[in-house]
Order: sequence, then C-alpha cells, then structure tokens
Amino acid sequence: MHRTVSAASVLCGAVLLASAGHAAPPPPPRSEPASQAFGDWLATCDNQLDCVLDGFGADDTAATLILSHPRGAPITTIMLLQPDPPSNPASVRLQPGRRGPSVTMPMQASVGAGPLRGALGPAATASLVSMLRAGGRLSLVGQHVGGAHADGKLGSLGTIRLAGAGTALDWIETRQHRQPEPLPVVQSPPAGILRPADPHRVPLMVSTLPVVRACGHQDADDPSRAPAAWSLTATVALWQVPCGSGNFDSSSLFVLTDAGHRAAPAAFWSPPQVGPGQPGQLINAQVGRDGMEIVATEPRRGLGDCGDQRVYHWDGVRYRLTLARLMIACHGLAPEHWPVVYRSRSIPAGPGPASR
Repeated sequence: MHRTVSAASVLCGAVLLASAGHAAPPPPPRSEPASQAFGDWLATCDNQLDCVLDGFGADDTAATLILSHPRGAPITTIMLLQPDPPSNPASVRLQPGRRGPSVTMPMQASVGAGPLRGALGPAATASLVSMLRAGGRLSLVGQHVGGAHADGKLGSLGTIRLAGAGTALDWIETRQHRQPEPLPVVQSPPAGILRPADPHRVPLMVSTLPVVRACGHQDADDPSRAPAAWSLTATVALWQVPCGSGNFDSSSLFVLTDAGHRAAPAAFWSPPQVGPGQPGQLINAQVGRDGMEIVATEPRRGLGDCGDQRVYHWDGVRYRLTLARLMIACHGLAPEHWPVVYRSRSIPAGPGPASR
C-alpha cells in the first residue's frame, strides 16, 4: 500500500526535508578534510576513499600530473594536462632529477586540448612510487610522432617538484586503511511526465516570496536575466529566477510551485563533509535533463581554475547531491578536472506516487 504524496507535501518536503512517506536522508558519519595540499602536490579522497594525487608544474609552461589511486589498488592510471599549445606524444618518460631509473609509458592521444592518459604496469608503478618518496624533481619528456616532432625527437613537457609528494602519498594511504561509508543511492523519477512550463513571466506566487524580493530580481528585456521554468511532475514546476551577477559569477534562486498556487524555495541536500548550500540559491547554475539535474560551479577566483562544483538530482521531493568536486589549489585546471570528493549512484525510481 503506497502513501499518497500531495503536491503541497512535496513543497513542504523541499523546505523541511521531510514529507509524508519521505524522511530526510540520514547524514553520513563525520569525516576529515577531503583534500590537503603538500607543497606542489594535492591529495584528495572521495567518500569511497578513491583518491587522486595532483602534481603541479614548477612553472606555467609545465604539464599537470594527475595520479589515480583507487582504494585497495596501486597507482595504475596517469593523466597529463598540458598548457597551450597541447601536443600528442606517443609516450611520456618520467625522469627523476636524481640518479635512478626512469619510467616510460605509452599515452592515448588526446582530442583537441584534452588530457593525455597512460597506464602503468606493476614494475613501473613501484618505480614511480620510489620517485615520489625520494624527492627532488621529476622531468616529463614526451616522444612525439607528429607535428613539429615528426622525427620522433623528445620534447620537454616541464618539470614538477617532488617536495611533498611522499607526504601526500602517506596521507592518502592512511585514509585508505579505513572503511568507507556505504555508497549513497539517489532515486531519479522518470522523465516521461515532464511538460514545458511558460517562463515568460514569473508568477505572483514566486515573485512575492521574501527570498525572491531580497534577491532583487526584476523582469527585464535582457534574455540572460529572464526566468526559466520546467515541469517536474504534472503538478510541480521548478522556477529559476536570476539574482545578482558580476564579471564572472551569477546567482539564481530556485523555487518550486504547485497546482495550489503555493511556492517555496527548492531544497538542495548535501552531506556534512561537503557542507550545506544556501537554501534555494546556487552560483553559476546550469539546469539539465529538463530540470532533473542542476550543476552549480562556484569558483574562488575570476580565472575559474579552483573552487567547488556540485551536481544535484531531483529525487521526487528535493534535490540531492550526487557528485561534488573540490579544487583548493589554483593552478589553471578547468572544473571537469577538479578532484571528486563525493559521489553517489543514481537509479531510476519506480512509478511511485511521488513521480505522478
């Protein structure tokens, strides 16, 4: 027997994180900071204790080295992010500044300015870990097979200082000896019930909300300032109301409305280790999947190369965090390359009353 969830209770659930038949998600256990810098190296682990090591170049012309370190497995995957102009070496040699064996790995060609990816075998992994712990400097040398290096000569991709790399590796391995929390699951209602909503004018029930008045939104001829709307169900709609904007950032309020002419700020749930956001308000928000997914990116500076990014999915009552990225070191990396600090698994919801 299913308990009926009305549109009004959905709105109450969005604000109070509880509705008929929908209790608030239990918070996961408290955890330590997910990311920490050690010299020119950044160590980051997500809620499943899968980790990455970012090694930043000694100058702006060097590539960034990203090492994937899954829980229960050694470092086997390497990614190189190159500054402009990018090149496509067939292989990359990691050469320590001090005496010692180098590591050469074949690379998958990048598309455009995309990253280079390579895989390491057990022996190469052991050599790389020894380099990280030995300190000094690590030279990145690419063997090119096309373009300006068609003769196969080696070209430098820059130098990375290794001071802090061993400590960062210890930081990761200490955490990976612990037991991760269960992988959170987010149910996504089907999208077949969606209908277009008229975004040309904010309805009175939205415009009179105190939070909307406080954000200072006014209807204007500027298309970038126009509101947008999506129908999440046959009775519940999502409104995006633009608020303040600057040279690099813009904020939006998200409001849910129902057929009974009620309105309330949308709720965005995040676990404690990620930190709560301001109810209903997101920075640089992009709405996808007809309102079912919202991506918010909040940079720490105008270049947009550090900050946090969050992906929320509508679960029939509220928006729940499904992926979070965090970059605490500003070194020219775009958000898609920021380390993941939280992830969950999305599964389609059954045809329950919350999706009707």
